[in-house]
Amino acid sequence: MAELRSVVITGASRGLGLASAVQLYRDGWRVVGAMRSVDAGLARLRAATGASANDPRLVGVKLDLTDAASIPAAARAIEDAVGAPDVIVHNAGIAAFAGVEEMPGEVWQQMFATNLFGPVALTKALLPAMRAKGRGRIVAISSAGAIRGMPGISAYSASKGALERWAEALSQEIAPFGLGVTILVTGSFNTDILTEQTPDYGNHQGPYGVLYQGIHTTGKAAVSKASPPALFARALAAALDDEAPIRRRIVGADAAALALMARLLPGRWVHQIIRMAMRIPRRGALRAAPQNIVAAPVGNQRKQDADHGRSVQVRTPGQKIDFADQVVIVTGAGRGLGRLYALEFAQRGAAVVVNDLGGSMQGDGADTSVADQVVEEIRRGGGRAVASHDSVASPEGGEAIVRTALQAFGRLDAVVSNAGIFSSIDFENLTADAWRRMLNVHLDGAFFLSQPAFRVMKSQGYGRFVFTSSSAGLFGQPQEAHYAAAKAGIVGLSNVIAIEGEACGIKANSILPFGYSRMVTETVGGDDAAAQIPFLQLIDPRLVVPMAVFLASRACELSHHNYSAGAGRYARVFAGLGEGWLAPPGSVPTAEDIAANLGQVSATQPFTVPSSIVDEVMQISLRRGVNTGAAPGKEGHTRFTAETRLGTILDDPQATAVMAKHYPEMASAGPLLRMGRGLTLKQISAFPQAKMPPERLQTIVDDLQKL
Repeated sequence: MAELRSVVITGASRGLGLASAVQLYRDGWRVVGAMRSVDAGLARLRAATGASANDPRLVGVKLDLTDAASIPAAARAIEDAVGAPDVIVHNAGIAAFAGVEEMPGEVWQQMFATNLFGPVALTKALLPAMRAKGRGRIVAISSAGAIRGMPGISAYSASKGALERWAEALSQEIAPFGLGVTILVTGSFNTDILTEQTPDYGNHQGPYGVLYQGIHTTGKAAVSKASPPALFARALAAALDDEAPIRRRIVGADAAALALMARLLPGRWVHQIIRMAMRIPRRGALRAAPQNIVAAPVGNQRKQDADHGRSVQVRTPGQKIDFADQVVIVTGAGRGLGRLYALEFAQRGAAVVVNDLGGSMQGDGADTSVADQVVEEIRRGGGRAVASHDSVASPEGGEAIVRTALQAFGRLDAVVSNAGIFSSIDFENLTADAWRRMLNVHLDGAFFLSQPAFRVMKSQGYGRFVFTSSSAGLFGQPQEAHYAAAKAGIVGLSNVIAIEGEACGIKANSILPFGYSRMVTETVGGDDAAAQIPFLQLIDPRLVVPMAVFLASRACELSHHNYSAGAGRYARVFAGLGEGWLAPPGSVPTAEDIAANLGQVSATQPFTVPSSIVDEVMQISLRRGVNTGAAPGKEGHTRFTAETRLGTILDDPQATAVMAKHYPEMASAGPLLRMGRGLTLKQISAFPQAKMPPERLQTIVDDLQKL
């Protein structure tokens, strides 16, 4: 017969504690309800569980966490009833509402006494017996307010945050004895803490009245969507089987959404999202209005930014961008952003190859109807489109997609490389298979498609590539090492295509989109969870489309660029090169020198944005004084040598002809040559990409000297 396990639940007479006690009793646990009013609490528990008055699996113990004498007495009663408990669930808690300025000091003290100091004292009293038993678990019930401090409940948020830090420290101390800790972070559940019974100390006619009004409006909406306590109870029951020294679980869609938002987004973004969700006025809105404000003249073509006072240019509409007689490939075009891209290109006159394998977000399965439905939608609207069901993740698939465009429409003008998969996993648990699969679809797929497309565009003398990267790749994102690496690699691929395609009329750029799509909803746990994150309501995927369409158009003369697009904000993302620290000539710097000059080494101002590696080489060469070139001879005659600068040669038509004769790679190595005008022939020959070995260099110099 299995040993009867015992659990102590504080605050078991109502709300989450009552629901949890009922659930665990029904699961076969011996439940000790620790509460202020034992008789009333036990009556509720017996009514909810059907337990008899003498049922040994349901025990009541008097506990007042704010009474120092009550806690050791309760601990003795618990040990008398069940011995050393297997689990302590610190559920009892109180909340109160008011701004920091208006919350009474005694309420702060009471809040911490109940939510933190009481759990600490009860744990201390029961730990000796639990250590002697050699097993057991402490469960700390926290709150979404501990993820991010919430306006109006600062004391509650602070106490729950402190409870989490205590629990984390405790886990380190008790793990060697076989004990563990679980932190349950709760969202909104339909309990007393969300009702009008929560004490409100705010002055609603005072200076914070406008804030309180917005917060209360949002709070009422949260109450209407709050989950039933039984949902929490089931999650708690599952958590009691945790084996790890510490485990943090999120319970509730809104808490999960907030945790994800806090993990992925900068703090200032989270601040603004909470501000908007709580309907709190923007920064400075409640200050006394400034005097002597002068209105801008009517018809002025500049306006003031409402939040920052910056002068910004008023947009004026330009010539319509159309894609008449153009052919565009869009991969991953069956759903989400890809579908919106395809529809917009078709609406603007393009013939569209709608490519989509039709797999899951993790890359499993296939469904041809996904692409076919978008093609049918375009055709119903009078547009031209053809479906491609080939995978980008193989050379054969990339070739087939390009072949589909040529066979159906006879040419190829633009490729929007949008197809991708997604998954999240901690770096230490990332498998080689998951790593390879992610790179295969994103990075390999971009290469497998762009190479055959590049060849076609080169023969036409025109083309546009729009690659899909991500802020996760350029800035980093936890649990997505494989995804981030693939997306960062795409930027490198786009940069090289931009350089090599320049002479052929080919432009390549990447887009870093923020769009509410299948990837987002599946990541946060579905539409219900996503609906709890205000920022996700801002990133309508349609707001990404204009950036992608422009970059794919003839109107775009930019190349080698990256653009972030989301929520109606469009911005260039670039890799800048700081000026850095230049070690003294002839010195051999040490690690200590780096440390001593780290400020200059790490400085971001001033900076440049190199067009290629050659730009950086030129900067270093100029600062080192090695880029002097050859001086002209008497009467303006130039004596060409291996030390002659490329720019001097390219400025002389006869010398340029000699170079073209002996160095036909000038056409394909154009970017290297154009950006390397300040380099000497000898310096250029040192680049393996230049394909100018010493014997070839000497032949070029010999013929140049005959001029």
